[in-house]
Amino acid sequence: GVTVYILATGVRGPHQEFASRVQTGTSFVAGEGADFDGNGHGTHCAGIATGTTYGAAKEATVIGVKVLSSSGSGTLSGVIEGIEWATNHAKSVGNMGVISMSLGGGRDSSTNAAVEAAA
Repeated sequence: GVTVYILATGVRGPHQEFASRVQTGTSFVAGEGADFDGNGHGTHCAGIATGTTYGAAKEATVIGVKVLSSSGSGTLSGVIEGIEWATNHAKSVGNMGVISMSLGGGRDSSTNAAVEAAA
């Protein structure tokens, strides 16, 4: 199966669009768990990617990797750690993995290097 890692504000697990396909990920935001999305952005992105109604990959497993706080802000180091975590997790479970990042910000060579290493 395919696993989609949503790097954003978290993914609200008990959601009708994902049913039992959400697995607990991790958080790189202090005090906020990966299954808490106080912003809605990560859950929305997960719905586009894996939602039962309109998702592109309706049967994929979805894992939230929280790299942005409920206010929608984060750090480049948190994003890089999230990319590395998702890459290592996909390798450890032996599934095909896709990382989805709907983020804003400037160009950063360290982030680009992490993306290239994940490919």
